[in-house]
Amino acid sequence: MEIARSIRTIFEAAFGADGPARRDERRYDVIVVGAGVSGLAAAQALQASGLRTLTLEARDRIGGRVWTDRTSATPIDIGASWVHGANGNPIARLLREAGASLHQTNFHSITLYRDGRKIGDSKSIDGFYRYIERRKDEIDADESLQATFERYVRQKRFDADREFILRHIVATDIETEFGTQLSDLSLEWFNEDEEYKGGDFLVASGYDALIEPLARGLDIRLRSKVSAIRDSGAGVVVSTDEFDFHADHAIVTVPLGVLQSDAIKFMPALSKAKTRALQTLGMGNLHKTFLEFAGVFWDETQTIDILRGEPKWREFINVEKEFGRPVLLALHSGEAASRLRRLSKGEIAAEAFAVLRTAYPKATPPLRVTTTAWEDDPYSRGSYSFLAVGASLDMYEELAKPQGRVCFAGEHTNRDYPATVHGAYLSGQRAAKAL
Repeated sequence: MEIARSIRTIFEAAFGADGPARRDERRYDVIVVGAGVSGLAAAQALQASGLRTLTLEARDRIGGRVWTDRTSATPIDIGASWVHGANGNPIARLLREAGASLHQTNFHSITLYRDGRKIGDSKSIDGFYRYIERRKDEIDADESLQATFERYVRQKRFDADREFILRHIVATDIETEFGTQLSDLSLEWFNEDEEYKGGDFLVASGYDALIEPLARGLDIRLRSKVSAIRDSGAGVVVSTDEFDFHADHAIVTVPLGVLQSDAIKFMPALSKAKTRALQTLGMGNLHKTFLEFAGVFWDETQTIDILRGEPKWREFINVEKEFGRPVLLALHSGEAASRLRRLSKGEIAAEAFAVLRTAYPKATPPLRVTTTAWEDDPYSRGSYSFLAVGASLDMYEELAKPQGRVCFAGEHTNRDYPATVHGAYLSGQRAAKAL
């Protein structure tokens, strides 16, 4: 892919970790830390305003958590896959302008299996969602969605079969969406954010179509890991292992997980309110496994759920029509996702095949396995943010506030649209306008 003319990669390491950094003699109006969607959106807006801008990216590529693997005939999105809500969504517009192929996903098209039998074609948990809203009005202090769910089950006195099915549906609907367990999720702030209407669309041709236009014409330095940001009051110094960069302002767009890890030293230190928000918000982990087969052996429905007594290999998304190849996408979250990180691709293929055979005796082993592991990536440390027990939407607003000459962007700074690509994009534009 042709990237912006001025992306420059720093290969040399002029000084070791213990040596002094060299000063970059140029003075910038703004330094953007991170070349993900929020960083690129901010840099584009700043450049359009005539400001001299430099973007520093720790990785050897741009795009952040938008990353498409093009090593096979099927473009596989290691990062973001869906546009959530097409009506009025700026990401849908940008992707279409870039010529990307968007296919609407019908998550209501479902086949449910248990013990090798089809048992239904619906995953409605509307009753539990209504109970959640009632319970919000009853509580004086926040509680976990797990506690809410257990209370709901006790009150309803479901029989064993119904409870088993309900636990599966809640896990695949809620835990998968947020990348964590019910025990981590806040009841008080559950589903209190905003959303665009118009359905969910898979970017079958690759989400990376979004990135090149956003990066076009920008001054971006790759392999430039920022370790410290000093705000003197008269300007900022952004330090990597090799250089000190000077600017009037900085916009920090690294993911929540990176900020939580204290990988970047802020001088002066981040405020108590920001620190509390970082300590309280959660960073989810969604593990995607793309399984490519010799041929299709599964149902035509969009989603295939295999009800099991353990939290693995329970949900498969049928993307054969979108990709034009026999591919299933398996989703795992939280602890189940962390477990998969420790398995080889061969072990993953064997596990998936064994489970699929319980529903489809004529199943064949996968020919190719592609997995994700954002939790292991030092430059993301997770997939996206969520509201943990004790957190609130106000904490997203707190993380969005400038501190001195340092501004912040990223999906974790967007109160309305956290944990989304459009939330990241809009936050970058917001941070740029603040300058």
